[in-house]
Amino acid sequence: MGECSAGTGVVLEFEQDAMRGDALPDELAFYDQAAYTSLRNLYWLHRRNGITREAAAKEKLLIIREREQMCRKEESRKKQALHTAEMWKSIEAACIAYQKERTMEHADQLVRAVEGKL
Repeated sequence: MGECSAGTGVVLEFEQDAMRGDALPDELAFYDQAAYTSLRNLYWLHRRNGITREAAAKEKLLIIREREQMCRKEESRKKQALHTAEMWKSIEAACIAYQKERTMEHADQLVRAVEGKL
């Protein structure tokens, strides 16, 4: 996430590029692309007196909040995907152990893996 620059009102690391109207950088995540283009359009509109500074500030706040929410959702999705991959890895290891040696310990290990308790 972006940091605030002291006194400038700039919040995101790419905001000054958007303010200048620079092209969309290639390396941005989707939620950053959305924020970048929204901010670039907002600054463009403000420079042409199509929106007041106060109204632009309110819209900017909405853009920043939405980007942060999208960022949190993406982080949550990544954590869930990692958790799911680890769970399946544990289940696979337990299945292999059980197939090699059909013991109660291996069966219990498989049950714990399926329940997510490994």
